Amino acid sequence: MIRKTIAFFFAINAGLCFAQTSIKNPFELIAPIVLNEYIQPQKQETTEAHEINLQGLGSGAQEVKKAEEAVNLNLTPLEEEEVVKTYISLFPQIIDSHIVHNIIGHEDFCSLQDLQKLNVLSGTASDKTHSLKHIFPTKTQAGAICKTLILGHPTSNKKTLLQRQQEIRFFLKHPEIRVKLQEQLDVIAKNERIFLNYFKAFSPIEERELNSYYFNAKFLKPINKSPKTLEAYHLSIRALTMLGFVPVQIWQRLSTEIARTYQETGSFPQIFTHLPEIMHNTCKKGFLDLLHQHNPRTNGLKKIESTDGRAFSIAATGKEHTSWGDIALGAEYQLTEGHTPSNQIKRVGIRALSQLFGIIPAAYLDAGTAQLAYQTIQENKRFASILKNFHTKLHATAKIVQAYREIYTLIEGSPLQHDGLLEEFMLFRDNSFNQMVETLEQNKWINRPFSFISNWGQILATNQQLETYKAQIAQPLYEIGLLDTIAATATVIDQTTASSLPISFASYENSEQPSLVALKFWNPLVTTHKAVLNSIELLPEKAHGLLFTGPNGSGKSTNTKGIIFNIILSQTLGIAFAQEFKIAPYTKLFAAFNEQEDVAQDLSSFMAEKMRIDALCRTIEKLRPDERVFVFMDEAVKGTVEEAAGEIILDTCLKLAKQPQAHALVITHTQAPTQAEQLTNGIFKNYFVEVLEPRINEFIRTFVLKEGAAQWWFSSPETRKAFIKFLSNEEEMKIAAA
Repeated sequence: MIRKTIAFFFAINAGLCFAQTSIKNPFELIAPIVLNEYIQPQKQETTEAHEINLQGLGSGAQEVKKAEEAVNLNLTPLEEEEVVKTYISLFPQIIDSHIVHNIIGHEDFCSLQDLQKLNVLSGTASDKTHSLKHIFPTKTQAGAICKTLILGHPTSNKKTLLQRQQEIRFFLKHPEIRVKLQEQLDVIAKNERIFLNYFKAFSPIEERELNSYYFNAKFLKPINKSPKTLEAYHLSIRALTMLGFVPVQIWQRLSTEIARTYQETGSFPQIFTHLPEIMHNTCKKGFLDLLHQHNPRTNGLKKIESTDGRAFSIAATGKEHTSWGDIALGAEYQLTEGHTPSNQIKRVGIRALSQLFGIIPAAYLDAGTAQLAYQTIQENKRFASILKNFHTKLHATAKIVQAYREIYTLIEGSPLQHDGLLEEFMLFRDNSFNQMVETLEQNKWINRPFSFISNWGQILATNQQLETYKAQIAQPLYEIGLLDTIAATATVIDQTTASSLPISFASYENSEQPSLVALKFWNPLVTTHKAVLNSIELLPEKAHGLLFTGPNGSGKSTNTKGIIFNIILSQTLGIAFAQEFKIAPYTKLFAAFNEQEDVAQDLSSFMAEKMRIDALCRTIEKLRPDERVFVFMDEAVKGTVEEAAGEIILDTCLKLAKQPQAHALVITHTQAPTQAEQLTNGIFKNYFVEVLEPRINEFIRTFVLKEGAAQWWFSSPETRKAFIKFLSNEEEMKIAAA
């Protein structure tokens, strides 16, 4: 099936260029990103454990599917999307609590649009997993949501960041606890999708079907809590229904078939495996037997006087003991055809017709009885499917609740239990909730394969309780998501350390002006064996603007994203892929790159780029003394000639240099902006990515940052042409290899 594509649409105009993300409900903003990650990778997943769909249920024969399809517990793509959206919508219930602020801080940092374009939250068109978010292997859907929330909302709150580091250090110090935690997270991940069906919105027909299994009158609703009452009620309904509609012959045949199956298999459980087939065949054969009761047998024709011995012989030796209506009547007409006197033909024909008219109402009466019997059996099969649906969800929920207890035991009394972080686990203090949990944990039937012959009442009553407590059971999943993200971060640190590449905890400077020192940093999206270490610094008393020059394809963007990724990681998870990373946390990140034309607004690419830059400059001019911002511009002007683009970039650099509260990283392949270093007295500093030319027209990209402008690129047109040809040949070789 075609899955609905989910994407953000942002206006490209000056008024919205730097609109801040509202913290009132960040969950709605990250929902499309989470859905894209969570649903798309599992598009082909259809395991038996995830069969949870109540589509097509109804109370009448015309409203329901066949019983074997009535409760096929499988979420369609659109249903799955709606379930996940409903799940995410639960987050705002705790939006003002300490938990959310521990996760995402208190201020807006950057637009989600920019974070997506920077591959922080979303991958590329060719590789959806090529993003910073996918580096951290969270196991649960709650972890995916929490991870997206954290990386999508960097914070300058040092207390939050230091606490995050303490949590990660705990798992680094206690790997055995991390392993046990991740085992429980695996349990939650396997059952999470099934549990989410409690939040599925049903159609009126489905609602009516599900409600029909409970007492709905207000004064009778308390009875729904009694397993014994519910079981007795449904046993009575099933028994009365079957006894009222199913003739004795069918009961006899059913008993015979069950006995025969037991003799063949020698296994009582096998009877219930084959029961649907037995019941179907019993009904089918029973209907034919009912019709046979009203069948005129051919031996009735023996008394017909005929002068034709051959004809009499046919009638007398007809299939008198086994033939049914169509055969018998055919035999009568065959007897009379051309072999009897005309008066006998008339008499036998009338007799046959009178018997036929006698068969029709009687057969239809028995056919109606058989149809009622068939509907009754189908209804029971549908009831069994409903019970199996409930049992499956109860089993999944029981596993999740058991995992909660194990996780709480693991981390109780640890540094993770700070500031009420695990407050949602306190729902275990609720007596009525604990009774329900006790039912889930102690009833062994939940962990056994579903059986239609037992636990009707327990399944129905416990499911009703789960409908009441489902939001409370979902509540700890928010904290589970945070634990999942923290444990995943600790795992990444261990793996990176094992690869001999640097990774460290960021240190935070107390400075009113922005400050950044990154020693031996690298881009974590680069394959580890290709990673190149570089260093940069932006200090108040020194340069606070970097200008990277050189051709496209030389490695400017790779290094730039390495810097931005580490800034975001240092202000979300408290880590950096660097030997040392010191930062006075930024309060904002502004980006200007990859602007697109807007035909509807009559806005060309160049005008969109120019408006973005102008809006950026106006915003920078109005910074408060307590704000520290990082500005990133990557080929911000491409919609005009190179000379004009260079002048615009240079002018922007000069404006940024006047604002001490702003750090800037500007990427360009034009030469004019390199004058900024001289014109700003070193506030802007030139860098280029080293490209070696060991032989003429042969190049080696080192990805190493060097101080100075890319003079090798600007000074020689022949070298530029040769390098562009080199890149083209490389790309062709990649395509050929693929």
